[in-house]
Amino acid sequence: MAKLHIFKCFYLFLVIVINITTDFCYAKLKYSLSKHESYETYNLTQEEICHPLRGKAKPIPKLTRAITIEPSYIFQSWRTPLNTDLICKFIVKTAHRQNLMVVIQNLSFRQNGSKCVDYVKFKRKNRDDGKPFCGKINYERIYDDFTRNIVGEFTSNMEDEIETTILVSKQPLDPEDPPLNITLVYTPFKDCFRSEGLNNNGQIYKRPTETSEYCIPEDYICDGITNCLPEICKDESNCPEIIVSNGVGTKVTITAVSTILLCFIIFLMGLWICRRNHKLCWSPDCAGPPNPDDHRFTNANNRGSGNFTDQQSPSVPSAPMLQVAVLSSPADKDLPPSYDSLFPAEDVGVPPPVHSNI
Repeated sequence: MAKLHIFKCFYLFLVIVINITTDFCYAKLKYSLSKHESYETYNLTQEEICHPLRGKAKPIPKLTRAITIEPSYIFQSWRTPLNTDLICKFIVKTAHRQNLMVVIQNLSFRQNGSKCVDYVKFKRKNRDDGKPFCGKINYERIYDDFTRNIVGEFTSNMEDEIETTILVSKQPLDPEDPPLNITLVYTPFKDCFRSEGLNNNGQIYKRPTETSEYCIPEDYICDGITNCLPEICKDESNCPEIIVSNGVGTKVTITAVSTILLCFIIFLMGLWICRRNHKLCWSPDCAGPPNPDDHRFTNANNRGSGNFTDQQSPSVPSAPMLQVAVLSSPADKDLPPSYDSLFPAEDVGVPPPVHSNI
């Protein structure tokens, strides 16, 4: 009975934990998936972005939503000597009556003093090349120069575009060098006076903050990815705490596993405390009232065994167990009658008859 109660308690615990963790993980993953579905992703292994034989920038199809540029696996081979530098040139264009901004999400490029070994630079339409950026990303330093360089007179362009150049030297990474990395995000935006609340290509444009003059698609507000340049808007300020940055899948997995382990430890501690104090399943009342039928059957067996023992050998305490074992043996029950009982011996006092031939 006690084991049955323990099993029921454990089953109830598992059901509660699974329901809680499933709902939590589903909410997190659903939010993460919906967030990244709003972006179109390109990587440096695609020919549209990096072509070994192309010297001129190639336009990417006009974006109707934000796009991300990621390295994929291309930097995994930079520990060994390479034949050529990696040069990527591409142009990102917005649709009609939209402006465009680009934000460096991650950057880890080499530099030698003040000179960039690897770099990324941007160029506006009909303007000179911008300043190259390298090293570890530093928002205070980069965006102070970057905003002045890349924003310029964006309000005068009704159809905006940005040309991007990425150069990674063929020089192998030193053992102490950190891995190469770069992530860029291109986001369309509009003047809120003309576009707030309007549906454009299936996207609703909204103000990231109440005081913002420029609107971006609402899917990109508080999504864990910085889409706005500091002098244009702030899309990741005053966001709920549920919003997390990159690596959502890993964080969700760690949180779920930790929650399950913590609940299981608490459950085991509760069982140990109950057993120590004879509570719940270990309480004397947990076993329930005795079964009358079993009690009567036990008493009847005891009385029968006692009577049989008294009749067989009242003077030997250990004899009843031995006699019961002997009588219950099938071999003893099947023994044939003895020879003497079948053929009794003749009386030896009567001489046998004597036959005479005379």
